[in-house]
Amino acid sequence: MKFLHLSDLHLGKRLREYDLLEDSAFMLKEALSLARREGLDAILIAGDIYDTGAPSGAAQKVLGAFLADCAEARIPVLLIAGNHDSPDRLSYLSEFARREGIHIAFEAKDVLLPVSIKGVDFHLLPYQSRASLSLALGEEFPSLGEGISSLLSRLPEKRRPRVLLAHQLVLPSSGKPLVPGGSETALPLVLGEDGYEVGGTGNLPLSLFEGFDYLALGHIHKRTKVCSHGYYPGAPLKFERDEAKDRRDFLVVEIDGEGNVSVQDFPWKPLHDVVLLEGTLEEILSTEGHEGDYVFALLEDRERVEEPMRRLKARFPLAAWVGYRRMEGSALLSSRGAGERKDPLALFEEFHKEMLGKEMGEEEKEYAKAVFHEATGEGDRG
Repeated sequence: MKFLHLSDLHLGKRLREYDLLEDSAFMLKEALSLARREGLDAILIAGDIYDTGAPSGAAQKVLGAFLADCAEARIPVLLIAGNHDSPDRLSYLSEFARREGIHIAFEAKDVLLPVSIKGVDFHLLPYQSRASLSLALGEEFPSLGEGISSLLSRLPEKRRPRVLLAHQLVLPSSGKPLVPGGSETALPLVLGEDGYEVGGTGNLPLSLFEGFDYLALGHIHKRTKVCSHGYYPGAPLKFERDEAKDRRDFLVVEIDGEGNVSVQDFPWKPLHDVVLLEGTLEEILSTEGHEGDYVFALLEDRERVEEPMRRLKARFPLAAWVGYRRMEGSALLSSRGAGERKDPLALFEEFHKEMLGKEMGEEEKEYAKAVFHEATGEGDRG
C-alpha cells in the first residue's frame, strides 16, 4: 500500500503580518489531488494540526473542508494531536469522523488500537509528555522514554506490517543533531529533565521503536531521515526566512506485505513561496519575479536607506521583512543627529517606521510603553 505522510500543518499560523490560511487550504488541496492522482490508500498527519490550542473558527473550517473532501474521495485520513494541539479541539468530532474513514488520536492509549488498512496496522500515538503518560497509565515514570516504553509494551502481538504515527522528538540513528526550523526556530536543542528538548519535547532513542516497519514522525519542520524506515516529512509550508532555501516536497511511502519500505518525493508549487533576496536595495528591487512570494530582504547597503519596507512593498506586495547585513539597528538611526540622545521609545518609533514604512498607531505606542516599563522598571516616559 502507499500513503502520504504529512505533519506540522500549523493551521492558523501567520508569517509576520500575513495570514497563511489561504496558503494552507491550497496546500491541502494539492495534497488531496496527489493522493487521488497516485491512487494513495491513506493520508497520515503526524500532529500539530493547528498552530495553537485555541484555533480560530476559520482554521477549523479549513481542516473540516479538507477532511470532508477526503471522505468524499474515500481516502482514509489518520491524524494525531501534536504539542501545539488541544486534544479537546480534535476529540469532539472523532466519533462521527471515524464513520467517514477519518481516524483521530488524542489520548495515549489510542496507540493500542490499530487502524488496519490493506494489510497494514497503523498505530496512532499523539504527543505525550512524561506527566500525560503517568496520568494515562496510572504510574509515575522517571523519564519520558520509560513511559513510552511502558506504553508500547502493551501493544498487541505483531501479526502484519505496522506503522507508528507519532509526534515526538526521536534522535536519528546517524547521531546528527536535529534542525528545528519554522515554529521551533527560536527553541533550539536545550538540556531538559528528559535530555535534549525541542519545543519542550524531550528526546527519545530510536531503539524504543524497533518493532515498527515505518515511523511516521512529526514535530521537526525540516525534512529529516531518522533511519532507513523513519522520517520527519517536514512542514509542508515555510514559516520563516531561514527556511527560504529549503525544499518542500510531499513524502509518499510505500510498504509491502513483508514490511519493506520505499519513499518518494513529489514536488509541488505553493500558492506563495518564501524567498530571501540579498543585495543592495536597488539590486533587490531590480530582481525579476517574486511578485507573488513572501519576500525577506537582507540589505547590503552601507548607508541608511530611506523607507526600505515601503519601497519593497511597492515592488513585492507580499514583502515580509527587511534587515541589514552589516549595520546594527541603532546605527541606522545615528545619522539623524550625531551625539543626539533620544528617548528609547522615540527611537523605537523611528525604527518601526524605518522597518515597516509606517507610523506606529496609538495602540501600538501604548503597548510599547508597557513593554518598556516592564523591562526597565521605569515609569511612563510620555
